[in-house]
Amino acid sequence: MGQYYNLIRFGKAGYRACMENVRKVSEKLSKAISDTGYFNVITDGSELPIITWEFKKDTNVKWTLYDVQDALKMFGWQVPAYPLPKNRDDEIIQRIVVRPAMDMTIANDFIDDLGHALDYLNHK
Repeated sequence: MGQYYNLIRFGKAGYRACMENVRKVSEKLSKAISDTGYFNVITDGSELPIITWEFKKDTNVKWTLYDVQDALKMFGWQVPAYPLPKNRDDEIIQRIVVRPAMDMTIANDFIDDLGHALDYLNHK
């Protein structure tokens, strides 16, 4: 219903521009998350505006994705970490849903805050 509303509100060209921006923001965030060196991006936001990631298999740190969730919360970001469904519940992932209102400035703020959160966790 929300997508239909936006299509009617912005028109076809405006809706296309809005969704292209969501894809560009998603891809930028996905690359920045991967570039930290800690995470393996599972979904990169190129098809749906959802980015999910897990630790790389060889990552050796003293903190968890739940700790990343809490550290990001100190900067005002709600980035949930949670186990996958039954039969894979030993795997923990984290995710971001990119909304149409998220622009590159907000993406850059998140990337900066993610870096600060990881620095905090590494020096805790």
